[in-house]
Amino acid sequence: MQRKALGILAAVGLSAAVAISSTQPVLAAGGSGVRPFIALAHPGQVVHPHLATDTNLTAFFLYDSATRLLRFTMSEGDEELLWAVRGPAVPGQVAPEIGFGTWTQHSIEVGPLTRAQAQALKRGRLYLELFQPSALPEYPRAMRGQILPIAGVRY
Repeated sequence: MQRKALGILAAVGLSAAVAISSTQPVLAAGGSGVRPFIALAHPGQVVHPHLATDTNLTAFFLYDSATRLLRFTMSEGDEELLWAVRGPAVPGQVAPEIGFGTWTQHSIEVGPLTRAQAQALKRGRLYLELFQPSALPEYPRAMRGQILPIAGVRY
């Protein structure tokens, strides 16, 4: 059942990727060692509910095992959006940062990942955390999405 649900989510994510391809740059696939991942970020996964935003977005990831780089782009975002890739952790846990930055370009690179981080990525144990700064800097609005492999797709 879980595998079927992930397949449906992957199909929805891939459909969304096609829909936004005219407005977002395409992430270049590097070869057979490139694997796709997706994160559906929403406030329901935020560990501290008082920080949750009312925004949802989709992030599309490619991991290149040759360079050990994780690249991603998002379905939307503005220059004030802050991001962090964290892990390893399952939903409901907080984990250390692997990469952090601002949404200033439309394709972001994280890494190189360590062997342990790459294994955690492949097992769905990394997550994307997004922050929208607010008028009160100590209370940014947040959303989170586990980074999950898209089964059956290879480049």
